[in-house]
Amino acid sequence: MQENNLDFEQSLEYQFLYNDDPDSIFLLLSWLENKHVGDNLVPKYSVTKALLTGLRRSIRGRKDKKSIVDAISKLISDDLNRLELAFTIKAYRNAYYSVDLIDKLERLAIKLYTPQELSNMKYLFQDSQNPKVLKFKEDVKKELLKNKVIFNNEYHINNFLDNNIKKKFFRVNFYMDKQVVVDYQNTDILTLEGKNLTINELQHIYSKAKFYINRAMGEAYFNQFWCSLNDSVLSRY
Repeated sequence: MQENNLDFEQSLEYQFLYNDDPDSIFLLLSWLENKHVGDNLVPKYSVTKALLTGLRRSIRGRKDKKSIVDAISKLISDDLNRLELAFTIKAYRNAYYSVDLIDKLERLAIKLYTPQELSNMKYLFQDSQNPKVLKFKEDVKKELLKNKVIFNNEYHINNFLDNNIKKKFFRVNFYMDKQVVVDYQNTDILTLEGKNLTINELQHIYSKAKFYINRAMGEAYFNQFWCSLNDSVLSRY
């Protein structure tokens, strides 16, 4: 039954991500809501911001860096937000099915709180600095690495980027705001200030973008996975 549920959920995720079908994501969210999964699911849409910040640093030597970054933002923000939403839901859902990790986290919780206290809590260890909790959180990261979850996520992220976003990076020159410069020796001649990015420069920027996106998406995925584990424990009380 769980395998059938996952197949259904993954098919909806695919439709949303690769066919830009908004109905599929609403259906998926409704499906999860009926199973009481994702009550605290709130996408932060932090990946685009992290990407643009990283790119500003990477091309800080260029006078037209703002124009370049603004053009990239216009071209890919919607796609990146869609990718982040899909991975946020995926992380929440995958944690919900990780019963062994939920059991372990619950055993830690009942050492620190009574059942009555747990039943009255909305949040558990999401932002806890307790050393035992931090140790368990680190163990969860290692578990995801061991099970190749992070590797598989990066594979799917790069596949999405190469098939949906890469081509947009090579159209950046057409979306950059350039100032018109008047040649005062000949006022009939108008030129655009700044040079177009070369193919090599665009390829370099895209490679940097993939690095920043993968790093930010990895953090977003794990944060949502951790939140879901905590929510799953509290849902038992």
